[in-house]
Amino acid sequence: MDCIRFGSGDRTLVILPGLSVDSITKYADDVANAYSVMTEDFTIWLFSQRNELPAEYSVIDMARDTAAAIRCLGLEEISLFGVSKGGMVAMTVAIQEPELVSRLILGSTAAKVNTERYQVIDYWVQLAKESKREELCLAFGEKIYPENVFE
Repeated sequence: MDCIRFGSGDRTLVILPGLSVDSITKYADDVANAYSVMTEDFTIWLFSQRNELPAEYSVIDMARDTAAAIRCLGLEEISLFGVSKGGMVAMTVAIQEPELVSRLILGSTAAKVNTERYQVIDYWVQLAKESKREELCLAFGEKIYPENVFE
């Protein structure tokens, strides 16, 4: 699991992004720029997903790995910000390891995924496996954004 660190504040913010075809660390400079207003108050860690994913890898497994990485880095009493799939992982970390998390921030996520959403995610995974990036981006945008924003 790769991570990037930026900022020099006394408080710690860990960001768990959503599902991605590429490692988020490729965009480290862009992410650091987006959060630059927070870097005096926070030391910010951005975690990527695990580099080599096992065939079966549940949100609970992701949370266990994320908590282990947080502990390995010596981080404690963190503010944990999860987006999309990262929000599901963040909720699970906060439930399983409450001593690590002082604040939980969630964006564009869900505590439960219904059958329809699983079908959509399975379709995205299929497109990713087939390296159909443009189709994946369009399919993702169509489901995530309101129609007028997507257009």
